[in-house]
Amino acid sequence: MIQVKKQLKNILFVVLIGVVFSVFTSPAFGRISGAIYTSVEDGGSVNANIYESKEDVYLNGGPKSENKTSMALPAGDYYFQVTDPSGKHLLSEDPVSCRRVRVSEEGVFIAAVDEPLCSNPGCVHETGIDIYRPFLNARTIRLMPYSDTPNNGGVYKVWITPVDEFVGNPCLAKPEQNRDYIFGFVPAFCKTDNYKVSGKCDPPIIDIIKFEDLNTDGIWDEDEPEIDWMVTVTDPLGSSNVYTTPVSIVASKGIWTIAEEIPSGWEQTALFVDGVEQQPPLPEVPFDFKTSCGEVHEVIFGNTRLFDIKVCKFYDKNMNKQKDEGEEWNADLPVITFHLTGTTAGSDSIDLVLTTDEQGKATFEDILSGIYTLCEEDVPADWVATTPACVNINLPEDAGDETEINFGFGNVKKSSIKACKFHDKNMNGRKDEGEDWSIDLPVITFCLEGAALNGDVINTCRDTDENGCVVFGDLLPGNYTLCEENIPTDWVPTTSECNEVALASGEELEFGFGNVKRGSITACKFYDKNMNKQKDEGEGWSADLPVIKFCLEGVVLNGDVISKTCQDVDENGCVVFDDLLPGDYTVCEENVPDDWKPTTSKCKEVDLASGEELEFGFGNVKICPSERIQVL
Repeated sequence: MIQVKKQLKNILFVVLIGVVFSVFTSPAFGRISGAIYTSVEDGGSVNANIYESKEDVYLNGGPKSENKTSMALPAGDYYFQVTDPSGKHLLSEDPVSCRRVRVSEEGVFIAAVDEPLCSNPGCVHETGIDIYRPFLNARTIRLMPYSDTPNNGGVYKVWITPVDEFVGNPCLAKPEQNRDYIFGFVPAFCKTDNYKVSGKCDPPIIDIIKFEDLNTDGIWDEDEPEIDWMVTVTDPLGSSNVYTTPVSIVASKGIWTIAEEIPSGWEQTALFVDGVEQQPPLPEVPFDFKTSCGEVHEVIFGNTRLFDIKVCKFYDKNMNKQKDEGEEWNADLPVITFHLTGTTAGSDSIDLVLTTDEQGKATFEDILSGIYTLCEEDVPADWVATTPACVNINLPEDAGDETEINFGFGNVKKSSIKACKFHDKNMNGRKDEGEDWSIDLPVITFCLEGAALNGDVINTCRDTDENGCVVFGDLLPGNYTLCEENIPTDWVPTTSECNEVALASGEELEFGFGNVKRGSITACKFYDKNMNKQKDEGEGWSADLPVIKFCLEGVVLNGDVISKTCQDVDENGCVVFDDLLPGDYTVCEENVPDDWKPTTSKCKEVDLASGEELEFGFGNVKICPSERIQVL
């Protein structure tokens, strides 16, 4: 591929712009969409539209491939004719009615049909099968019979016009001609194409090429490919036709105009006419052919893609780095800043900043080819990226055949788990009024272990503060186990010691852990010598006095039943029932010797609270022998 070098402006090109403008603004431009062209019988093309003989030329048109739908002709019936390139000489030799053809819904010729208005059925033209477009069932229409062209270059012009736009009587071999229509064909409602049959001089040629200016420098470099694109060619009569580049157009005397079609997402960067750079690079080029032979012109259009870089935030609740159903960003979530930096292929620096809209989206529009870095910034401290915070972009490689490239950035909100102790005095497993933990109560250790949804492992322990609480903050969504540990031996959990926690994004969960302190009941004998039911000085129990048994039974506040348990008094006459949970108990003395008489109740009902250490005295007095006899 050659390199086109920058030169001075082509003054002739600039002068002709005014002529082009008048052609393009006239009512005669572009009334029929699609394209026609000539081919051989099987639909194949010939080099530069130059044929060996008139018999080889067939009318063809419409899309050349399934994705070129813009070349489709409007469906319906048309007439065609062959003239010299100026349109002054009708060369078709049969009546217009014999030259009626039909276009399908797909925009291609499918048949030559009889004209119902005329009495000459069976004069339709031969057709061929387009073997290159079997998916469209396309047909080619033979142009013969027609006379030789008077053009010195051997150039012919084929026309089509919708039947409804034809002016005159189609049953005639040569309809009338005036300045508004060419043998019944109004240029404003026609498609035309020039072709040449070998012989005489070489006709004027316009070579049209388009290239992709990857580095946007306005020069066709060796590594920059040609583009298969549409151009609209308007002949001196004002009739236009669509071609795909690269293409060689057989021209004729007069002003021809070449206009490139620039699809959305592309921008023109260069225009060269006969090797000379044109500034500014306009999308329309006129040529004024003074003769019918020999002139050859070249038009090269340079275009580059403009890319839209689209970014989209998503709430990656499951941390799988993909946007799933229900993970859309919304107006209640933070506004994020995106920063695009880099260098275009033309060495220009890019530094752009956008913030997301209420849907978490932002679009950097009309970005040229180049190498860039796209980063999300100003992410709030309580949010964590689940995808890389920055991506490198190489355009056009990363965009493939598209002009739009999308990037998703996932974030998840940090969560927390709070564990708090409470003094569950009533052992109901709930924190009630007056059951707050205080600084006077033991320090408890809470441990958290588990794994976040991204696989990160957590294993940490913390002691409670003065309020009996621990906060595990900055947690990612995941599955965790929260346990209380190092509980003093005189305290008992009233709730589960461990909780399994499925922590979601942004959750702030709190768990209460109840504990109750063990209590004790001490029962002591005393020698109630004065029988006043109180232990006075000198009334202590001693080892010389009888061994008495105390028994305890009852129900803990959590419903556990304490079966009757008995202990003998020690040398001080006491029994201690310890490690008791809060509840309702009965303490009784038993096995009192017959010669001893209780001076207090033999049983006591005890309402034991958390952590209480209660003591009860049981008085006894020894009975004299006379009292025993009297009792007996």
